[in-house]
This record gives sequence, C-alpha cells and structure tokens, in this order.
Amino acid sequence: MGQCSSATIATNASDFTSDKYLPSQAPSSSEDAPAVQAAPSQDLTPPPASSKATPSSPGGARPLTLFACTFNINGSPITAADVDAWLVSHGSTSCDLICLSFQECGTCSNGGLPFPPGSCAGVSASTLSDYVRLGGEEQRSVNEHGDAEFVKAILGTLNENKGGREYKVVADVSIGEPPTSSKVDVMGKMTEWYGFIRTIVLADGRADLGPGKEEDWKVRTMVCPVGEKLSMFSPHKYAAAPDKGAVAVHIPPLDLLLVSLHLSGTNKYGVPERKFDEERRGQLRMISECLEEGVGGERYSK
Repeated sequence: MGQCSSATIATNASDFTSDKYLPSQAPSSSEDAPAVQAAPSQDLTPPPASSKATPSSPGGARPLTLFACTFNINGSPITAADVDAWLVSHGSTSCDLICLSFQECGTCSNGGLPFPPGSCAGVSASTLSDYVRLGGEEQRSVNEHGDAEFVKAILGTLNENKGGREYKVVADVSIGEPPTSSKVDVMGKMTEWYGFIRTIVLADGRADLGPGKEEDWKVRTMVCPVGEKLSMFSPHKYAAAPDKGAVAVHIPPLDLLLVSLHLSGTNKYGVPERKFDEERRGQLRMISECLEEGVGGERYSK
C-alpha cells in the first residue's frame, strides 16, 4: 500500500462563502510520516445568535474547545486501548467537541447514510449511494456488527473517563467501499480497497455549547469524492471515486467547518512525493469548489 496525504482541517465556514478558496500548495507526505496525527485542542468562540449572553459567560458566549485528530487505520478495528492511547492520553476529554477523522476506516455507519439523517447538503440518498457502497445483505450485516463495536469502543472509553463528560455523536459521514482481503481483478486491473474516508463529531452533552442545543444546530454533512479507483460493484463517475477526497461536517451556528482529507500519493515506485503535488492541488481545487457549494447551500453535482 502506498503513502497517502491525509489531514483534518477545522476552519470557519464563512471562509467558503466569500472569496473563492483555491489552495496554492498541497500537503506532502513522507516515508516517515506518522499514521496518527493529533491536533492540540483549540478555542472556538461561536458567533452570538442574539444579544442574549449564554449562561456560562455573563458578558457573551464562552469559547468552546475542540480536539481534532486524524488516523489512517488501514481497515483495522478500534479497541478501548487504542482510544486511551490516541485520545484520552492526549487530553481529548477536556474538550467540548471531538472531531475524529479516519482514512481507510473498516466500517461506515447507518448503512452508509450520513447522520443526522438527510443532512448531506444537496445530495439525495440515491446519489449518495454512488459514493458509499456496501454490497449484499451479508456484507451489510458484517458492517453493522463491526461498526457497533467500533463506536462502542470510542464512546464507551471516552465516557468512562473521569473527566465527567457525556459525549454523543452529533455527526457521522463516510464515503468509500469496504476493505477487500486482497487485490481483485477489476476490468483487467488488479484493485484493492482499504475502507472508508469517515468523520465522526462528538459533543459533550453536559456542556453549554453556545447558541441553542446541539439538536438545534442543523448540522450539515458534505461528501467530495475525487479519486479514480475502480469499483468492486459498478463504475464510479470520472474523477469521483470515493477512495480519495473529503468528507465534511458543517455546524452553522458555530460557523464551524470540519474537513477530513485523503489525497493521492504513493512511494511504491520510489517516486518523490513532490511529483504528486500537481495532482493533489487539482484534488484540493475540486474539494474546495464542492465545499463552497455545500456551505453556500447550492446543490452539489459532479
């Protein structure tokens, strides 16, 4: 398996509704790049919904804290020990919000549909199914069981921590296909899938999270597939395979956009990563345009 460029970005959603954002430089990975990357927690002060101050801050909205991290797990399950080592020990349970981004995640939630239901901006369920595929009933059952254990390990471990937090899932979105056990001949090309690009956002149910309660946030999710891998099921649209791309969560009252990226890159043939920068810049431009349409409320089409 080759190297891939992965990242989690937390930014103001309003950045995507004014001047067009076109990245001039793509992230480059290296042979020594860690599989696990965690961002330190940061403060997020939500814009006031009205002139009324929030209860926790007499003079205005209090800053929220966010823990954002990204993991390439190569289709592997998550255990309580992993959550302790990757999240709890790095201070995640001191934060109001936790954003978990996964590349090559072995499972997806809710049969591939985003949570909250119907939240995917401008994308119908039939269109979304082009980018999240699970196969027949047996494979769906395997995914459902595996994902229940996956989420249980995360929430169970975080909520058992002595920090007094009660996290719950407020958003969950994926694109991709299930991991294959080996390479398979697809249209004469040996092809292997490693799993899903996925983002899960957790919120502490005990915290005062600013304007309204989390069920009133009107969370929106977005999918931006930009890959070219052949499907195990039926062909994907050109440059819209879900092996590469982004999934995003938009929380409008907080002006918060959380984006998980998984871009092209390989060291299989000893080619320097800079050779793939042009391809990655092209993928980032496509993702940027997709996010601008999604945040702006326009229909997403590819």
